[in-house]
Amino acid sequence: MLSYLLDCATHYLQLSQHKLIMTQIEQLTASTLLMTHQHNYSQTVPARRSTILPRHVRRAQDYLQSHAHEPITAEQLALAAGVSLRSLYTGFKDFLGVTPMHYLRDLRMAQVHTELTSGEVTNIGGIALRWGFTHMGRFSNDYKLRYGETPSQTLRRH
Repeated sequence: MLSYLLDCATHYLQLSQHKLIMTQIEQLTASTLLMTHQHNYSQTVPARRSTILPRHVRRAQDYLQSHAHEPITAEQLALAAGVSLRSLYTGFKDFLGVTPMHYLRDLRMAQVHTELTSGEVTNIGGIALRWGFTHMGRFSNDYKLRYGETPSQTLRRH
């Protein structure tokens, strides 16, 4: 993963013009380094404490929905939710089953879908890049898994 990110940074210099993409590359690099380092909690599966969504998770969801079009770091999100980074990730994992950044990616994918179904769009690549999706093949595959059709099929229907 890290060699891929390095390759992207050195061969695709135009990516630096896209704030969302650069922020995601930075976050992915940091997450990859942190997730591959073994620690004494690596094998521990957190137990779900209750079914009520904690206030900080709800605050983070609201912030993500309002700012999905902007570059967002996990640190910013923790600050907006009023908790530590660890508490933020734990809350999302325990109560939503995903990381905060995965939740954000899902929100952005929904925005792409909304734009494609609006009938006002002609350039799929431009929309994908605007919402932070840089790898078109992976984007198309994820879109198809989620919506049961490719982005171009959605665009043709509308």
